[in-house]
Amino acid sequence: MANNFDFPAKLSVLVVDDTPLNLRLLNDLLNQDYLVRTALNGARAIAIAQSLTPPDLILLDVMMPGMDGYEVCRQLKADPRSCHIPVIFLTAKADIQTGIHSRNSTHHHRRRARHAF
Repeated sequence: MANNFDFPAKLSVLVVDDTPLNLRLLNDLLNQDYLVRTALNGARAIAIAQSLTPPDLILLDVMMPGMDGYEVCRQLKADPRSCHIPVIFLTAKADIQTGIHSRNSTHHHRRRARHAF
């Protein structure tokens, strides 16, 4: 029996990192199972996420020059075009404060978004 459902061939993942080598590594790891898009900075990531074809998931580097990953996440979660996209932080930092800051950053916006309706 044929399947008549129209499912997208692959889910899309936006990888955001200011290091081209990291982008290439993650692209190589993910591209067999996902449609991978990349951005070298926060402004480009926000533009892609708020486009007509937003990603299904964002892998976001914490430490980037200019706009860091926390600020990118705040802006994504504050906008109705991108607030629904899950974000996973990527970082080379291994301290407890980074994890606490990441959780508080996304949790605050999730609570605020729920109360906005």
